[in-house]
Formats: sequence, structure tokens, C-alpha cells
Amino acid sequence: MDLETLIKQSTATLLISNLTSASTAISTAALCELRLLSKSDPSIRPFIATVDSGATLSHLSSALLSTSSLSQENAAATLLNTSISVKHPLVSTAGLLDAISHSLSSHRAADYSPAAVQSAAATVYSLSLDPSLCPTLGSDRSETSSAP
Repeated sequence: MDLETLIKQSTATLLISNLTSASTAISTAALCELRLLSKSDPSIRPFIATVDSGATLSHLSSALLSTSSLSQENAAATLLNTSISVKHPLVSTAGLLDAISHSLSSHRAADYSPAAVQSAAATVYSLSLDPSLCPTLGSDRSETSSAP
């Protein structure tokens, strides 16, 4: 692994660890930086999707469900950017498709970011470009999520 890649991964790891900060300001700043990093550097997207067994995707999923428009917008955009390069980890992360669905169904809510809704819709489109994922995207997950 070259030095540049190591530095990028270290930066991403720090940002990802800051997503769980007790400080809302720190976690929001990390989310904003992660969005920019995933937008500007396609090579870091697979790392974001797979580091820490996909825990990052779970944090992004939670941010989609938050009441903060800024968090919703940055989480959705990060997921969109990541989905351009890596698709399967997003679909296999528990709760992520449900969080995206929540974003899409919240488009009329006063406290939900229109930009988050747009990015969520674009993420679904990006994921649907892989024909093998279409059955999963179109399935009714309410039946599987309520199983004992």
C-alpha cells in the first residue's frame, strides 16, 4: 500500500470514528468531511463501505433517520457517492435500505432535507444499475424484518 492511500484511509478512519462522537458538532463535521472525501476521491469509497465491517454504513443509516437536515443531507450524499463505486455492501447493511426508504417517504415532512431525498432517490437508482440487486431493492423487507 502506498503512502498516499495510507494517509487517505487514516483520514477516513478518523472521520468515521468521529461519527460516534458524543458532540453533535464533531459528528456533523465528520459527516460533512466524509461527504466531501467520498465525492472527491473515488478510491476511498470502497474503504468507506467496508471498513469496520460496514459500521460506517450503519452510522450513515442512522444519520438519515436523524432530525438534523444537515446530517440527513450529508449522509444521503455520502451514500450516493459510495454507491457509484460499491453497491453490494450498501444493500447488505442491515437497516440501510429501510433508512433510504424512510428518506424517500419523508419528502413532504417539514424537517426533512429535500437534498437528502434527492440523494436517496439517486442512490436507489445507482444501486438498481446492478441487475443482481434489483430483486433485493424491490423486495418487501417488512416481512423479513419482523421475523422472530
